[in-house]
Amino acid sequence: MIQDIEPHVMLQAFREDRAEAESPVFVFEGRKLLLRRTLGGLRIFRAYELPKEAELRFALRLDGTAYYYCTAEGGKAALGENEPSSGGSDGTGDGSDVKESDGTSDGGESSGIHGGIGGKDHAEVLLSGGESTGGADLKTYAAGLSEIRGSGILPKEQIFAAYTAAHIARWHAENKFCGRCGKVMEDGLHERSLVCPECGKVVYPRLDPAVICAVTSGDEIILTRYADRPFKYNALIAGYAEVGETLEDTVRREVMEEVGLEVESITYYKSQPWALSGCLLAGFFCRAKGDLTIHRQESELASAIWTRREDIELQPDDYSLTNEMMTAFKEGKEPPLNG
Repeated sequence: MIQDIEPHVMLQAFREDRAEAESPVFVFEGRKLLLRRTLGGLRIFRAYELPKEAELRFALRLDGTAYYYCTAEGGKAALGENEPSSGGSDGTGDGSDVKESDGTSDGGESSGIHGGIGGKDHAEVLLSGGESTGGADLKTYAAGLSEIRGSGILPKEQIFAAYTAAHIARWHAENKFCGRCGKVMEDGLHERSLVCPECGKVVYPRLDPAVICAVTSGDEIILTRYADRPFKYNALIAGYAEVGETLEDTVRREVMEEVGLEVESITYYKSQPWALSGCLLAGFFCRAKGDLTIHRQESELASAIWTRREDIELQPDDYSLTNEMMTAFKEGKEPPLNG
């Protein structure tokens, strides 16, 4: 899965580190990650390559190196347009896990903890697509966050780090103003938070719990494809938890809503952070009971079909929890079901 980056180690705990000239910086413009084009290929920007006024925020540490993020000057105003959708993807090139969006919806102005590091005054990290010329010594490439997935543009550990930074950037941009009194929020000094200077309200990064459901019966599993979305590979039933639900309750409800079946023996498999839509996904295997006739929710699913193990067509990369669960069932390595 995307988080499987061993032997590399990523630490997300907040640090008060200040960026240095060579610090790597994820630069987001709308739904794109801007990369530095060099003779050796594409790479993440360094702090010294950005304008002096660029506001760099700490994102995470990868193999002991602190990574930062900022948004492109002149970019659109907000990162993140994802809206919860019961059970599915919004088309990122995988779309298998709940709202696996390519997304950082756009822009977001940083209110700024760290200033730029002696950068080039003329440098403009702004483009509408492809390559930009912010001066002969600064060429950029805008890569959609779905494009970099499995593309080889960046090593896998940096892709996972970029997705995580995009989640943080979107959260920051979506919480510029206090939801209680409307004042401009300020960055927390000693933790990853936003604090209202007027009423004291504190906002932490948001995680939306969601489930992936592998519904089985003997040697068959229900494979789905989403309706009206670009993602056309096989997926599994999926959806967000509702207020007051356990994750097991969510599995029961989502399966009933999307295919009209009751399930039993709900068994936890693994979890996955899917940063681009702010989800923490929990995968479950379960057994259908009673009448096995599928009653497809047409508004969500283009297809929902009982499929034998040997006939499962997997997704083209190994990034998603959904694909790992389909692979486990295809190879007969799914966990024994509870009960």
